[in-house]
Formats: sequence, structure tokens, C-alpha cells
Amino acid sequence: SWSDHGLFSLSAAVTGQVALEQHSRELVVREGDGVTFQCSMRGGSMSNYYMFWYRQGPRGTLDWIYREGDIYGEGFRDRFKGSVESSQNQFTL
Repeated sequence: SWSDHGLFSLSAAVTGQVALEQHSRELVVREGDGVTFQCSMRGGSMSNYYMFWYRQGPRGTLDWIYREGDIYGEGFRDRFKGSVESSQNQFTL
């Protein structure tokens, strides 16, 4: 599975003039270690959108991890913590 390799990679999304950029696009970590992902928005304000984090598996399937408002996909609540700082256009997982 994807977690056995300890490699996380999430892609930036672009819609019109709005662009999301994930900082540290690839990280290699040991199993059990904590890791933080951060995303920022250019050309728009996160306060105008619902922000989501997804995990992309090795076969391209997407698993929903988090939606702002403290809403988590099945099986993720105990292992992940998401937050949005709309005033700074920062989204963290």
C-alpha cells in the first residue's frame, strides 16, 4: 500500500486564476512519524471556498481525508488534524 513506502505526494490544483500550491510536494518519512502538509492559495481567498485534503493512492484512486469545518473521511479522524487559516490563505493537515 502507499503507506508502506512512506511517500506522500499531493498535486496542486488550478482553477481559472486561482491556484493552490502545496509546500513540500514530496516527503519521505518513517512509519509512525508525524508529518505536516501545508497548502496556500494565490489569486483568491480560501474564505470563498470549502477546502479539502485527499490522498491519491498508487493506482490513482482518491481518498477523502478532511474538509474544513472539522469534517473527516471515514477512518481518518483519529490520525489526522486539519485546519484552515483563511486570513492567511493557509490550509494545513
